[in-house]
Amino acid sequence: MELVVEGQGTIRIQGKSHEIFPGVVFCYGMDSPHEMWASVENPMTKYFAAFELHNSLDTIADFNISKDIRWTRDLSTMRVLFDELIREGQQDGDLHQHITAAYLNLILLKAAEALPDDRIPRRSEGKGRDVFERALLCIETGFCDITSLDELGAKVGVDANYICRVFKRFGKETPIQCLSRHKLNYAAELLLSQSMSIAEIAGVVGYADQFYFSKVFKKRFGSSPRDFRTNG
Repeated sequence: MELVVEGQGTIRIQGKSHEIFPGVVFCYGMDSPHEMWASVENPMTKYFAAFELHNSLDTIADFNISKDIRWTRDLSTMRVLFDELIREGQQDGDLHQHITAAYLNLILLKAAEALPDDRIPRRSEGKGRDVFERALLCIETGFCDITSLDELGAKVGVDANYICRVFKRFGKETPIQCLSRHKLNYAAELLLSQSMSIAEIAGVVGYADQFYFSKVFKKRFGSSPRDFRTNG
């Protein structure tokens, strides 16, 4: 099984070619011939897991995910599951083996939940919905590292003005509002759960200017970050 988390490319498997990009997950047997190409301009980063199924792990057979290229919008959860799979797999002992198997089964179930090939938005179709879904996924999974519309556009592969147009057509807020909402909601979580300074939290969520961060935070939550932490 492989999960694309960054970049884009193409895979040819079972006689068909498919675009692959963040959120695409696919399975194939060790004896399944396939070819894969990564974009030179936007090379891929992927997770992969090689495994042998037994009676307790029959999700692939149950949901036929071995025959599909699928796409998940819940990329952040899939990344966490793969990280935990790797961490547990590096531990010794029967208990950790069982935990590792449980994480693998969760990954397979999440893959089965993902959109099948015939419902994946296609870049080549040139549809605004495609760009909107990709931009939304980039924000949801990487909002801390995106500081401008130009950066978001570069990740999606379109210019910033087009990002604004598809959000106006398909969304309920502007891309900047969406990005800020994710940043500030996460900042609020950190203020209540971590002992980091306000400047450190501002930096974590992608605000280089602490004073600007405090201004937009107060506009959203009605109180300054310091008061929010004190009264929380």
